[in-house]
Amino acid sequence: MSIEHIRPREIINLGQPDTLLINVPATFQQGIIPDDEEPPFGMLRIAVASEEYGYKPALLDAHRGKLTPSEIDDVLYGLKPKSVGINPTSVNVPEAQEIAELCAHHGIPLILGGVHATLDPFTALKEDFPMALAVVKGKGEKAILHILDDIKNGQRTEKRGVYYQNAETSRRDFADYYPLDELPLIDQSRWVENPLIGGTVGINGQNVELIEISLYETAGCPFQCTYCATPALVGRNDGYKTYYRPNMDRILASTKLAVELGANAIHFIDDMAFVNPGHFRKFADGVEKLKLQNQLYWRGMTRASIIADKCSDEDLSILAQSGCWRIAMGVESGDEQILRRIKKGITTHQVREAVSKLRAVGIPQVKAFFIMGFPEETLEQMETTRKFIMELKQLGLTDISIFQFKPYPGTEEWQHLQQTNPEVLENLYYIRHGGSTNIVNRKIAKDASLPDDLKIAAVPSKIVREMVVKTLEEFYGH
Repeated sequence: MSIEHIRPREIINLGQPDTLLINVPATFQQGIIPDDEEPPFGMLRIAVASEEYGYKPALLDAHRGKLTPSEIDDVLYGLKPKSVGINPTSVNVPEAQEIAELCAHHGIPLILGGVHATLDPFTALKEDFPMALAVVKGKGEKAILHILDDIKNGQRTEKRGVYYQNAETSRRDFADYYPLDELPLIDQSRWVENPLIGGTVGINGQNVELIEISLYETAGCPFQCTYCATPALVGRNDGYKTYYRPNMDRILASTKLAVELGANAIHFIDDMAFVNPGHFRKFADGVEKLKLQNQLYWRGMTRASIIADKCSDEDLSILAQSGCWRIAMGVESGDEQILRRIKKGITTHQVREAVSKLRAVGIPQVKAFFIMGFPEETLEQMETTRKFIMELKQLGLTDISIFQFKPYPGTEEWQHLQQTNPEVLENLYYIRHGGSTNIVNRKIAKDASLPDDLKIAAVPSKIVREMVVKTLEEFYGH
């Protein structure tokens, strides 16, 4: 569904969808959401799966479209969908509740999925969204088909991962997995408003005009970092498989479709789109067969340990030749004790090796992500991270993002604080800030509602934030 159809109620007439998937905004406050946010790929997968099954889905990206409750209400009134699906996270439940109330007002059955529903389906169903018909725990591509069948047949039948209001509270089951290779390709020109993002980037001393599209090809993550909710979202502790990756032909087909839509650049937003040198080689071979060499630019994420220990210089040269202009890595800390504590599975030596090797073979940009202020982290350990970042800059690191640690439900760190410092969790309410043109200000993960005197780390939040600012300013020369 296109944003151009959000007009007065009498103009909206796209036919009645079986389900309207609404990507819940991070906030209804205008001027906060950036213009280059990626599409809701979880919902896109649900849309193409339900369409393949024979249902008529529609997608309303209220987040990227920066829609108000009134505009969403207009769409509900005009389309009269047979059901609505929403995807609240832990930080936008109030916004999702406003949408849920609109659905209840129109008498539209509400389906809840995504992060918030998966981490605690019964709290979501019984307390936060008592008006909801059902909650999906886990991936929604197959679960939505069951729920839509039930709506059509006027029944409520049990299915793995589908929780109706009368579900047994002892249940922990996740929804069945829909194989990624069997999903139809996602044609973003049909589902996404303005999927192509234009911009100029500096590559090897030249300004290059990129027309970039985001792709998300995998699901889950094979690692178990303590600050990340992914292990809980994929059911690691319940014995479920934690990482899914389609075959390379599928990834190359998505790449080909992206180019046909007008992109000359791809941003793989997966945590791990490529997990070994063989993946790099197969992708490069595919780019060559598609005759896209020297025409396609791409960027993505991987692990420092993979680059340092598994990739030869020849492997990485092939990576550069395939059009890779930026590799990003989650590093998080320069302190070995912290890295072990958060189960990052890398060492500072591997990070140094990875940065050096990537730059040596001609990857133009190497980015790293860091977090400061982990529970009980000392100022000295943060200082170690600051010095490590400056060392990496000398080795060729070109860009960084630093976040002040914030605990989220479903993570090991959240559970740790519940046991050791529960009063901290009572003082957390997160809001996103943005809009600055200054590179340092843009990169400061500032949370106005994280009190200055709150002590998650060994020092107050204000001190952690000051260290983040100091490090960013030093790296970027401000």
